[in-house]
Amino acid sequence: MLESRRLSHKGTDDLRAARAVESRLPALQVKAQQAKLVLNVLKSQEQQAIARLKNLPAYEAAMGLSKKLMAEAAKDQSLSKKLMAQKPSSEGGGTGKRGSEKAAQDIRADK
Repeated sequence: MLESRRLSHKGTDDLRAARAVESRLPALQVKAQQAKLVLNVLKSQEQQAIARLKNLPAYEAAMGLSKKLMAEAAKDQSLSKKLMAQKPSSEGGGTGKRGSEKAAQDIRADK
C-alpha cells in the first residue's frame, strides 16, 4: 500500500512537470520563430554589406592578394610533399647532397 502511494505521488509529480513543460511550449515556439526572422534579417544585411564591399578598390585588392597567397600556399604544400617524398630515398648511400641540389633547382624552377 505504501508503495502504491509513492507511485501515485510520483505519477502526479510527473504529470505536473509535463503540464508545466507543455505550457511553456507556445512561448518557446514564438521565440524560435522570432529567432528565425532575426537570422534572416542578419543574413540579408550581411549580403548587402558584402555587395557594398565588392565595389571598393581596397577590397578588390585585398581579395586579389588573398587569392595569390592561397595559390602560393598550395604550391608550397605541394613542394613540401615532393621534398618529403624524396627525403627517404636521398638519405641512403651518400646521394643526399645531389638530392638537395635537385630540390633547390626544382624550387628555383617553380619561381
